[in-house]
Amino acid sequence: MRRELEPVLRSLLAREGRAVDLDDIGDAIGTLAVGTDDIEDLFAELERHGRTIDDPAASSVSATLAVVLAAARDLRRERGETPTPAAIAERAGIPLAAVRRALLFASVVQR
Repeated sequence: MRRELEPVLRSLLAREGRAVDLDDIGDAIGTLAVGTDDIEDLFAELERHGRTIDDPAASSVSATLAVVLAAARDLRRERGETPTPAAIAERAGIPLAAVRRALLFASVVQR
């Protein structure tokens, strides 16, 4: 796991309870630039410490995910590279936090 993610992990492990939800993870990450591999590493570390990843708002996030994926596909086709979450948020007209939440949700669903 990247060194920059260690404070994020410590913050999440300091929370009470066994489950960590995607909102908590998004809040802990904040404005730190992370990619899919970083999220996978963070999830693996949380699970290694006995935590589970939970998403109580999965239905609203999955609807947002459809918008995020459409915007990401369009940007990738136009630019020929993987778009940043900020670029996706701008294109989709939704908050950056919502994009990050949707991308985290996608990572959880892929597991």
